[in-house]
Amino acid sequence: MVAKRGTEAAALTEVARLAGRDSAVDPEMIGDYLTSVVGAVRSSRRLTSDDLDQATERGAAAARAGVAVGPLVDLHLSAVWRLWPQLPEMLAPASGRRPDVADQALFALRAADDGVAALVSGYDRELRALASREAAAHQEFLDDLLAGQTDVATLVERGAQFGLRLGGYHRVVVVRGSAVGDASSHQLERQVQALVGADDAVVAAKGSDLIAVLPDRGAAANASDEGELTAFGARLLGNRRSRTAFGPGVRVGVGRCLPGPGGVRTSWLEAQDSLTVAAALDLTDLTVTADRTAAHRMLLQDPHALAQLVESVLAPLRGVRGGPRALVDTLVVHLATDSTAETARRLHLSVRATTYRLQRIVALTGRDLHDPTDRFALQSAAVGARLLGWS
Repeated sequence: MVAKRGTEAAALTEVARLAGRDSAVDPEMIGDYLTSVVGAVRSSRRLTSDDLDQATERGAAAARAGVAVGPLVDLHLSAVWRLWPQLPEMLAPASGRRPDVADQALFALRAADDGVAALVSGYDRELRALASREAAAHQEFLDDLLAGQTDVATLVERGAQFGLRLGGYHRVVVVRGSAVGDASSHQLERQVQALVGADDAVVAAKGSDLIAVLPDRGAAANASDEGELTAFGARLLGNRRSRTAFGPGVRVGVGRCLPGPGGVRTSWLEAQDSLTVAAALDLTDLTVTADRTAAHRMLLQDPHALAQLVESVLAPLRGVRGGPRALVDTLVVHLATDSTAETARRLHLSVRATTYRLQRIVALTGRDLHDPTDRFALQSAAVGARLLGWS
């Protein structure tokens, strides 16, 4: 009996070896699968819960080892069909009476089916867990990078794990919409990486934004190619799935290309501030760059001083009926267009009503729209009022 068991074990080992050769997978991956199949057929039963648990764990181990699921399944199925011709001899009782072949086939196939199903289930579950852990590590790294509170050496080492060489130049792109969720983030991450190269970007959601850290593409580090950046935003936002995922009002903010981990954080802040400026000033551009919004961002660097400027210049407008918002909007548009007619068109007003508003602004503030010094003060204050949400 012991000799027979030894012969059976040797036969199963050989079957596993041949199946490994068929599938180009290490036969060790098969574990006790064949022993479980033989036991199920011998006892005319299905695989036990322990057998299925072992199959599930083998699938998980294969996923962790990076074995593809196709060859893994092939290994197990090849092992079963190679085992089949030897089953009658293995299962022959001492009396010499052989079991019914149809019964053997039924339980062998059922065991193979249940075992492979458990194998794939464990493989898929582990893949999801691995993806979740990688996404969490990805997110944690980006949070630490943007927070700027981790030492540079650690950030550089961790960045290398994601294909990010933090010793070089990078710029940050922030995509902002009305409804960023996990699904849309994953979808847009694939689209961003398809545009810049899968190994060249770190992309993750942060709050209501999608953040992409992009490597320098060989252009001068101290200059940004406005056309290229605008084209990037247009390609991203031109995708119908992108617009659907982010909802209405989607816009792209782009920071400057700067060196090192500190440069990534600065570029991110610039991209964020550019989006803040675009929203406050109702810019029509879908892509706003740090270079274009540099003057406005400078105003935001000292909110207290900006608030004092706004108050000192525009405080007289507080007393108008309905509040100062309409006059401030008129002032912003007029100083941008320098045309009463164009201001009226953009604000959907008559030229007469627009002229009246401008006259009221001059009368209340005591500033001359045609005097360079007064004009600069009015424009800075009006833009500041928009940026600060002043009323």
